Amino acid sequence: MAGPKKKREPHDPHDRLVRDTLSSPQNIVPVLRAVLPRAVGDALDVSTLRREPGTFVDRANEARTDLLFSARLGKRRVLVYVLVEHQSGPDWFMAFRLYLYLGRVWDAWLRQERRTRGKRLPVVIPVVLHHGASGWTAPRRLSELLDWDEDTRALLAPYVPDFELLIDDLVRVPELELLAREGAPVGRLVVWVLRAVRVGFEPELIGRWAQELNRAAAAGDGEALLHILQYLVGADEGEAVFDALQAAPLSENVREVVMGYQKKWLEQGKAQGIEEGLQKGLQKGLQKGLQKGLQKGRAEGRAEGRAEGRAEVLLMQLRLRFRRVPKAVERRVQAATLEDLERWTKRVLSADSLDEVFG
Repeated sequence: MAGPKKKREPHDPHDRLVRDTLSSPQNIVPVLRAVLPRAVGDALDVSTLRREPGTFVDRANEARTDLLFSARLGKRRVLVYVLVEHQSGPDWFMAFRLYLYLGRVWDAWLRQERRTRGKRLPVVIPVVLHHGASGWTAPRRLSELLDWDEDTRALLAPYVPDFELLIDDLVRVPELELLAREGAPVGRLVVWVLRAVRVGFEPELIGRWAQELNRAAAAGDGEALLHILQYLVGADEGEAVFDALQAAPLSENVREVVMGYQKKWLEQGKAQGIEEGLQKGLQKGLQKGLQKGLQKGRAEGRAEGRAEGRAEVLLMQLRLRFRRVPKAVERRVQAATLEDLERWTKRVLSADSLDEVFG
């Protein structure tokens, strides 16, 4: 399914991790199984789950990632729209923004010529994956954002759009529940690291997560594992995770890869420290140079101001004494140094001609 917007290049590290891993149908299953109501999850045939192309969020907004999937639910194929919120706190108007995104999904569906023959829109199930440090505190229903009272609601509710957000609020999900989620190991690992970089992890469970890493590698998901480790390299919290994994029961090949990325993390941190040191030194030097420059500039400015004032006085004296002052003389006076101006000003009082003033 072609979306209304071109695919954007993911620059945010959370965005890259999600697109490189959870865009795979088998990896998004743990999220869907956890957040969908049991009856819906049981009815949804995840074996038919497939990724649909397109992104429907605002291109300038780097704080969220969206993924669109389709799957069979009974006799119909429905769409599952997954929005991953990367902000440290929830967006109060997320229900409204999601309402706009759903409109864009349907609009893109209608724009496809082969689907305009139908008279109905596909059902879209909206899911929000949130890993903000404070947990989800924003409204969960679109109607909660509307400015109405109970009487108004009773009158207008049947005529006003409304829906409820299905939210996977990761920081409020115990790690044991993450471990127990159904689906591919990579799907569990991705939500674990998204959660860990916000609120940390439980050290006593690191052995269980090491086993998940082993299972993912054994299942041939090596590329996804590399994306997860690369994500940790770019996170400040990655150091604690790498340190904890040193004593964990990793398989030999996974340990080699993990230790390689830990070394990369340490080297990157060292390089960053050197860079920060250079920046601080440069900043200190710039500040010192700026102070000297300001002092010099003030002195030069005062001298220039005195020269301009002295030039105006001299030109006025020349006009009073000799009535006519040629343009060439005016330009010479205006371009003169303060020392020359002072010398000429003394001469003009007794000089009988311009030549005697400037001679």
